[in-house]
Amino acid sequence: MHPANVRICVRSRRRGASMRLVALFGLVSLLAAACGGGSDHSTGESKSRLTMGVINAGPAYAPLYWAEAKGYFDKVGLNLTISADGAGMPGNFVAGKSDVIWSSQGSTLAVINQGKPVSSIYGTEAGGSAYVVTANPAVKNPAHCKTVSTGTPGQALYAWAKQLEKVYGVKWKLTQLSGDVSALTSNVIAGRTDCAVGSIAYYQTAVEKGQLQVVFDPTDKANLPSNWPILGTEGVLVALPKTLADKRNSFERLVKGFNDALADYLAATPADIAKTLMDHHKGFAATGSVDALAKTIEQTRPNLSPNKGYITKDVWSSTLSFYQSGGLDFLANNPGKFDYDKVVDMSVYEAAIGRP
Repeated sequence: MHPANVRICVRSRRRGASMRLVALFGLVSLLAAACGGGSDHSTGESKSRLTMGVINAGPAYAPLYWAEAKGYFDKVGLNLTISADGAGMPGNFVAGKSDVIWSSQGSTLAVINQGKPVSSIYGTEAGGSAYVVTANPAVKNPAHCKTVSTGTPGQALYAWAKQLEKVYGVKWKLTQLSGDVSALTSNVIAGRTDCAVGSIAYYQTAVEKGQLQVVFDPTDKANLPSNWPILGTEGVLVALPKTLADKRNSFERLVKGFNDALADYLAATPADIAKTLMDHHKGFAATGSVDALAKTIEQTRPNLSPNKGYITKDVWSSTLSFYQSGGLDFLANNPGKFDYDKVVDMSVYEAAIGRP
């Protein structure tokens, strides 16, 4: 979840490690944490301010844009700017242009492994990247795939690819594409790989056009394999600890507004949500049609906000286990670095909402 050249106040002596971090998370280096993120000057004003970085205005972030469109952040006194930065999102986060981003938990773990502090403050989704799609009519289930497009180690896509190999007892030849939606889709449509792993939000447009077909749907609980892995939290809202401390009031409003909006998002009809999003932001037009977007929303909603977004210690244990067996071998080398109390900060959630 995806570098621009940025100037930061601390120069790393390990530039090689920083460049490897680009592939893992795209954050170049979180040494910007040492620079601070600026104080929350608006805490005493009627409205607080935050900027949230995302990759694009599209189905993967539909609940966030729904909250914006329906005025939920305004209701809690937060002026939230959603910045759809594409590949520039990590650089903007490092440079302090965004205060919080929506990311994969596995990517956050990879960053922490480099010695950079990141705090997970809200669990946005679980299980959504386990879809398998194909353009090859001979492929009827994941066991028939021989070559698969996926993300890079640390991304949920890659973890699910490794997990699905175990579930189906296969060894795929993986093409790692950093989770780029267009590249993943075109790779399969062009026949460069048999299949791709990822969220249905990536592929629904091509499915609607008849270019791809779904061969595994993780929301079909009745047909999950018996050895299906247990996943804790896949997607998260994350911030640098110093920024979180400096702008705590604003973060509390963010979590409250997002959580309130999500309750209505889960209850609204997919067609109404799709129409609202299409009218609100032109980025959603890339999905193709209101019907296509509505179907994507319907398919992704079961994966949203596990335990109402609250990340528990029990869930954290499952999350670490999932990502360790899904390709992040370093989790076994220094487990203390990834303790719940060091990586997860639910204090903002508890102050804004209370425990679920």
